Amino acid sequence: MAERFDFDPGPDPRAVAYLEAKGLVRSWRWPSIWREQHAFGFTLAGVHRLDVIAAAKQLTTQAVARGETYETFREQFEDRLKKLGFAGPQVVTEFAEGERKVNLSAPWRTRVIYDTNIRGAYAAAEWQAIEDTQADFPALEYLGVSDEKTRASHRQWFGLVLPVGHVFWRTWYPPNDWFCRCYVIQVSLNEIASGAAKVVSDDQLEAMGVELDPNRWPTWSHGPTGRIARAPEDVGPGFAYNAGMARRANLGELLTRKVEDLDPDLARAAAADLVNLPTFQDLVADSLRIGLARAEARAAVADQARRLAHPAGEQLAAQAADRAGTFPPDAWPVGVMPPLAGVPQSVVVANASGIGHSAHIHPVPAADWRRVQLLLEHAEIWRGPAGDLNVIGAFRIGGADQLWNLALKPVAGAYRVRTLHPTSPSRRARLVRGRELVRAGGGVIDLEG
Repeated sequence: MAERFDFDPGPDPRAVAYLEAKGLVRSWRWPSIWREQHAFGFTLAGVHRLDVIAAAKQLTTQAVARGETYETFREQFEDRLKKLGFAGPQVVTEFAEGERKVNLSAPWRTRVIYDTNIRGAYAAAEWQAIEDTQADFPALEYLGVSDEKTRASHRQWFGLVLPVGHVFWRTWYPPNDWFCRCYVIQVSLNEIASGAAKVVSDDQLEAMGVELDPNRWPTWSHGPTGRIARAPEDVGPGFAYNAGMARRANLGELLTRKVEDLDPDLARAAAADLVNLPTFQDLVADSLRIGLARAEARAAVADQARRLAHPAGEQLAAQAADRAGTFPPDAWPVGVMPPLAGVPQSVVVANASGIGHSAHIHPVPAADWRRVQLLLEHAEIWRGPAGDLNVIGAFRIGGADQLWNLALKPVAGAYRVRTLHPTSPSRRARLVRGRELVRAGGGVIDLEG
């Protein structure tokens, strides 16, 4: 796996797809586009012209697809910059935040563009392989290139073995700074069972100085942009995220845009099919796992705080939940709202928090998310004062009927799922109280028909 992080990477179709799915984004300075945003946005800090950004994206993607070296990329990029009239020092005045001086021809800048984007793409591709083979390779070992250029702070993590699902990999999954050459290798069940690989405990991590609580990380600030963030010691502030986990958010964003552009009938059919994809099934499984872990951690601390009458019990419980796991920013199109009076057609998306926040009360597996489009097309719809919706309908399966509630919140021209779960007639009466009926239901929905 180490060779995939060399300056002469080989082709990887997953890394190519990761780059291809990115949209073009303008950013005044590098902190303007932050962490997970890089999973679905390709940017060149200080560049306002989209044709220049598009050229960098195309050549970076080509470099991955063909396994081209930095030297080849630099030569082609400089030639393209000359054709676009953007070679050498430039003064950019189009940003509302202020003037920028940029020089994409500078060797250090070209190296940053090549290295950062390609390492991020390969890291995302590797994470996909890690997720696909997690059953046989349930842990990862942190390693890296060891020479005079290696950061001592990163070298201290070499040999660290932790489960794939450990919260550590949400932040410390490499690359962990500019030009970081660290990587991970997968650890098999046999290696763990035989003792050839020893999984580190959280106590051992703490003894090594690894702080897992984000609330205790040092605060970093960037004056020109006003960006303030927390990051662990020895991890670059802009790199404190997992590019591979953000890959799923990248795909969800891409699919949402594509669904929005489709003919209404095709859009609804496409959304109904998208919930059957393995990537969405993985998102549901991860969200439910995180939601359950958060609920259990929160309940344990809250119970102890009540017994001790601790005044900050609620805050301690929230911190415990965050240590148990945080929801990734992933969102996925799960339906399309048909045009109704006062309710325009729009995409319905579900994010990890909406899927997993109530996993301890009513977990909804991936197979049940096919109900969303059916509810949108056939169930009764009630609108609240703030424009939020409750879509409530009855499903028949195995000869029995069951009510389901889909709660939606309007967000930036779309609807986001707040919750999806079975309900009861008495609960339905409470849900619709004080709401306006937008559409009456079309009867019982037969899931077996």
